[in-house]
Amino acid sequence: MRCIGLLVLLSIGSAAFAQLNIQPEIHALNEVAAGKYKASISYPVFKGDTAVVAFANTTLKARAAKLLAAFKQGAGPRGGNEALTKASISYYTTQIITGVMTSYTFTGGAHGNTVSLPYNFAIVGGAPKELRFSDVFRAGSQSEVSGRVLKKLSLVDRATYVGSGQVSAMTPEMLNRFVITKEGVKFLFDRYELAPYVNGDFNVTLLFSEIDDVLIPDGPASLIPR
Repeated sequence: MRCIGLLVLLSIGSAAFAQLNIQPEIHALNEVAAGKYKASISYPVFKGDTAVVAFANTTLKARAAKLLAAFKQGAGPRGGNEALTKASISYYTTQIITGVMTSYTFTGGAHGNTVSLPYNFAIVGGAPKELRFSDVFRAGSQSEVSGRVLKKLSLVDRATYVGSGQVSAMTPEMLNRFVITKEGVKFLFDRYELAPYVNGDFNVTLLFSEIDDVLIPDGPASLIPR
């Protein structure tokens, strides 16, 4: 009986570890060239001895380095160039990791530009992967999901390109720019995509209750308790 009890406790302990939100660290690549540019590119570093954690850490560190290199290459000649990337975590266990890196750059011109770089990592086909739309949603559901997102956006007055019909469907790039949260799947839209720059950026969350019929059964999204 004691042996059985120990096995039960070990099983419960392993399951709890897989679902434990362990506090990550935020690292940054900081670089300053006096009179030319300054940059601070933050990225999360997760803890846990799993393939998902290792793959996420390697991928996000490389992404931060790529952002810094691209900024330096595109920096304008007049100085005052700036790059600032902030990292946020939406959901984190040792089995699924999701969040967003928000990157602002100014390299001259009237204003800087901000883009959202969401990330979602889990095991797909036996190996760790950064998730795409096709890893989370059923095959052939692109049009259906696009329609549901745009229906919500049609209620947002400042999404003028949607209201005018200029944007009538999400592109593959838009469909792949999402983050899985505790509530559902959030799609992120950068400035200029749905309205003029001054109207800002946009996001739309499809709640799990609204998309259960188009999610892959037992797919990555199922790793988040509901």
